[in-house]
Amino acid sequence: MRETPTPSVGHLTVSPLSADCRTLLDAAPDAMLVVNSDGEIVIANPPAEKLFGYFGVEFTGRTVESLMPERFRQRHRLHRADFLGGPKARPMGVGLELFARRSDGCEVPVDISLSPLSTEQGTFILVAIRDVTERKRGEEALRKSEREYRALFENANDSIMIFELEDETILDANPKACETYGFSHDELIGMSLKTLTRDVTRGEEGLRMLLQTGSCRNYETVHLRKDGTAMNIMANSAIIERDGRKVVLSIDRDDTERIRTQAEHESLIAELTDALAKIKTLTGLLPMCASCKKIRDEGGKWTALELYVRDRTEADFTHGICPECAMRLYPDYYKNKT
Repeated sequence: MRETPTPSVGHLTVSPLSADCRTLLDAAPDAMLVVNSDGEIVIANPPAEKLFGYFGVEFTGRTVESLMPERFRQRHRLHRADFLGGPKARPMGVGLELFARRSDGCEVPVDISLSPLSTEQGTFILVAIRDVTERKRGEEALRKSEREYRALFENANDSIMIFELEDETILDANPKACETYGFSHDELIGMSLKTLTRDVTRGEEGLRMLLQTGSCRNYETVHLRKDGTAMNIMANSAIIERDGRKVVLSIDRDDTERIRTQAEHESLIAELTDALAKIKTLTGLLPMCASCKKIRDEGGKWTALELYVRDRTEADFTHGICPECAMRLYPDYYKNKT
């Protein structure tokens, strides 16, 4: 620790601190200043030198106000006088953003605590200064994260609700949840999710799964809208921390339309399969006349083969003549060719 020349107090010109106290001050992780009643810096420890960029005798003659931005100096002089009028340990500038000013003019966010220091030379002020730059960055990062989360929460295309683990009381719901369930935000808050669940037992089963694994994905259940209509829900839930306690965040998608479309699709496939099966009966045993080749239909009527097949399939016929029949029917034509 480097010490500035101590201003005279009466006939004394020695440090106001004992060697042990100076050792402790030197070992402190925070910047520490000892300031006299006139606001002059008497002692600055190494972390203070590092923080402010002044070393050794560079602190000589400086007041504590010189280490803060100009806009705070006049007010601080009044605070210092007030502190000396009733000295007691306290933080400085409660609820205010405080800044220190380095030798290069840069400003650093800080927390400051003041304590009276009684010595044989009189009362001094012990100023503890902590650089909170990293903390401020962390707080800003957290605020940014919260803003981004809120933007996602408010603008998501799926319903999002946060509710208690124990009784499933809804703590928060996004606009999409209000739209999907037909309730206002105020109506949903405080309501138990159980009142929106048609099958409460199945809902409790999903909650048990959530407690066992910490998350529950693609869980199918049925919820009720405000008007009582049912909707198929695909839920994805996870346990999160909110205000120091564990709660459930659930992202729910109204799957009713998809399930309806899927059911229609499956019904159509079943109908087509049945139709194909009926068409395939033409490959079974058909009663056919051995002479004229007519087929007896389901009503007992004898129908030409062409008509029977055409009426029961998508097939149609064209007509020609095969080489064997042509030779048999037109022998003279084929004799002339040879």
